Amino acid sequence: MVCTGGEEYIVLLLDSGRAATIELANRVIRSLFEQYIPHSSSPITDRVTVSAGAATSEINDKTTAELLITQADNALYTAKHKGRNQVSY
Repeated sequence: MVCTGGEEYIVLLLDSGRAATIELANRVIRSLFEQYIPHSSSPITDRVTVSAGAATSEINDKTTAELLITQADNALYTAKHKGRNQVSY
């Protein structure tokens, strides 16, 4: 896992197709949502929510890391616009 920004991470899965990738993202979302994060400035604890963008590709001459990152980033922003705890592909 690599942090690409303040709250954005890339997880690279080898030999994982679309269904397995989306299922893993959903499992991570469910697991994190079960966690409560206390805020020092507030007595209220909030649940963690996640938006995820996924991209997969067969390895070939036309696939680049940059292309996959762009596809995943676009899917991430689609998920963010749909609401919390979403995976978009």
